[in-house]
Amino acid sequence: MFILSKLKEADQTLLDIKFTDNSCAYPPRFEKRNVIIQHPAVEGEFFAYYTDGFCITKNQFNIQQKCSNIVSAGSDYIQISMQVSGKSAIYKKAKNHHKEIPLGMFQLAYRNEVNTNVDLLYSKEPFRYIRVFITRNFFLNLLSNEPWAKQDSFYKSVQNHQYVRFGNDVLPLNNVLSEILDEIMNNDYPAHFGQYFIQSKLKELFLTIHVQKTKMNNSHMLPSDEMNKIQMAKAYLGTTYHNPPTIKQLSRKVSLNEFKLKKGFKQVYNTTIRAYITELRMQRARKMIYESYAISEIAMSLGYKSASYFISAYKKIYGETPKQSKH
Repeated sequence: MFILSKLKEADQTLLDIKFTDNSCAYPPRFEKRNVIIQHPAVEGEFFAYYTDGFCITKNQFNIQQKCSNIVSAGSDYIQISMQVSGKSAIYKKAKNHHKEIPLGMFQLAYRNEVNTNVDLLYSKEPFRYIRVFITRNFFLNLLSNEPWAKQDSFYKSVQNHQYVRFGNDVLPLNNVLSEILDEIMNNDYPAHFGQYFIQSKLKELFLTIHVQKTKMNNSHMLPSDEMNKIQMAKAYLGTTYHNPPTIKQLSRKVSLNEFKLKKGFKQVYNTTIRAYITELRMQRARKMIYESYAISEIAMSLGYKSASYFISAYKKIYGETPKQSKH
């Protein structure tokens, strides 16, 4: 398999690698790559972590004016992509228009060989984008002994050489999926320990995806267009909960009227939009407390007006103050 990623305007190669289809080499190869970008159109950092059969990349850029990220990859591989913040779009040649990539959507695809031009657009928010590449053989071997995989539609498609386009298999990004990806990217185990760690985390990742898709399929299904918009709303909240939109703003964002949005969200996820925002904030707060952040810093990062307001909200959910939680 090969992966090539370039920033056109900066004339900068971010990644240019080739690796085997399987994680069978011993000792296993683990490599990291960091590229610092400084250009009038774009500045920031690119990070990649890869071994045979697997690669994860993260773009974190400040975009001053439109620029292009050219990504080529092949052959027969699984790709996971998600845009966490910022704005970008892909040019659809057949329809002669740009399609904006939705925020917070966890997208799965099974592809052969691709050459994609992603336009990175100016935004006040930094552009943050994560991609995972896994060769077909690595993926099938990884999950071959997992009983649940035999019932998973995506696994069956890969097994049967049926390619899956982006947009056909999506989930709203959530804290569980984000934390698994963070743990993979921050993996610093040596040699074969690192290999076992990545494999166990990838199994956890795909099992989590399978469970969430199963829950969605078993819920009271709405018309597909309406369901997609509710998923987009949840995904958007997953990236903006520190400064959440009003219901009216969210309704406009996903092009669904407020009544259908509120009713559909409750029907699909068994919670209200406001309760979901609070849940995301509290999950993040709990993690920051255990990482010893100051209460004032947590309150500010989560968009609370003051530390006392945050403490009150936290106690209402957990029945104890943040300080009591830590002990």
